[in-house]
Amino acid sequence: MARDGVFLPSFSKIHPKWHSPYVSIFFQAFVAILFLFVKEIEALLYMITCSILILSCLTAATPFRFEKMGMKSDYKIPLYPLPIFLYIFANIAVMTILFIEKPITAGWGLMITLIALPVYYGFRLDQKMVKVKK
Repeated sequence: MARDGVFLPSFSKIHPKWHSPYVSIFFQAFVAILFLFVKEIEALLYMITCSILILSCLTAATPFRFEKMGMKSDYKIPLYPLPIFLYIFANIAVMTILFIEKPITAGWGLMITLIALPVYYGFRLDQKMVKVKK
């Protein structure tokens, strides 16, 4: 993402010897260490599950976005689009259960996921402004 210009450029730095994105790895390790301070493993699982379900729904909906853009695939899904709708509905049902059982913990998971949106769109806007100036 950093190489594509939608994240801090320093995160795209590649280690000269190991050819790995070392700044990104250090940042990910820092975030993982922060999650170690969550006292209950169940709370951590609720937060992570909420994020995974949201992102999974978005991923499942990508064929609709591709169709809207005029892209066609040779791969056919039986009963399309019903399986996608069922999958998204099941994920939403599980998220609803999570929010009913542990609203604060699930809310934290949702908030952590949604924090990424302004960051992503902020970097996209910045990249568009840089292109306009050129």
